[in-house]
Amino acid sequence: ADLFEKLPLSQNVIESHQKSFLDIYFTEKLYRKNHFIGIPCLQNPIDLFTLQELITKLRPDNILETGTGFGGSAALFAIMMDVLGLPGKVYTVDNVQYDVSALSNALGNRYKEKLICFRSSMSIDSAYIDKLRKNIKGDNNLVILDSDHSKWYVYAEMEVYSQFVKPGGYLVVADTIIDGKTYRDKYPEWYEGPKAAVDEFLKRRDDFVLDETCGQIFSCFTGGFLRRIK
Repeated sequence: ADLFEKLPLSQNVIESHQKSFLDIYFTEKLYRKNHFIGIPCLQNPIDLFTLQELITKLRPDNILETGTGFGGSAALFAIMMDVLGLPGKVYTVDNVQYDVSALSNALGNRYKEKLICFRSSMSIDSAYIDKLRKNIKGDNNLVILDSDHSKWYVYAEMEVYSQFVKPGGYLVVADTIIDGKTYRDKYPEWYEGPKAAVDEFLKRRDDFVLDETCGQIFSCFTGGFLRRIK
């Protein structure tokens, strides 16, 4: 028999395992223990793996990220773009001023400045968005939103950053898993968060659809991969 043959797991069993995994992941704050080339990286490694597959598939001109954190994910995206021979940059912004010295130490200032454009600013600040419009070259952009997780802030980001996504491209919303009754007690301020923002956005827009092939089991981005169709 094939050792890797699929086991007939029911949807209830899959959801139970996923909930157990995510409970441990958030309760033990495992996201604080992730590093990429020595740089703290606050994202779920499973979602980072999905994102690198998306980058390889889309070969974006640029990656626009909100929620830099310590810079681990921006470094991963930049190195991928460099390896794939993509000419653009990672444009990353954070509402909170984190210590990004590990990013400079790991990549070196010259390499960092060549591949990453970092700003400390509100991600929806009109001056920052105007600079993006002027500076980015090409329209094949991948957008990843991982900033303030309140519903209406995420929704505002989706409306603002959707302009940078062309048909066939992706708008990715992080941490959609924290919405709803599952994490109501742990994160009451995010009871209506990223997933509620996605639902609101899709209700009002007909040019994006949910790609359910991305962000499946053990993902923190489940229901957060949106593909532009027109």
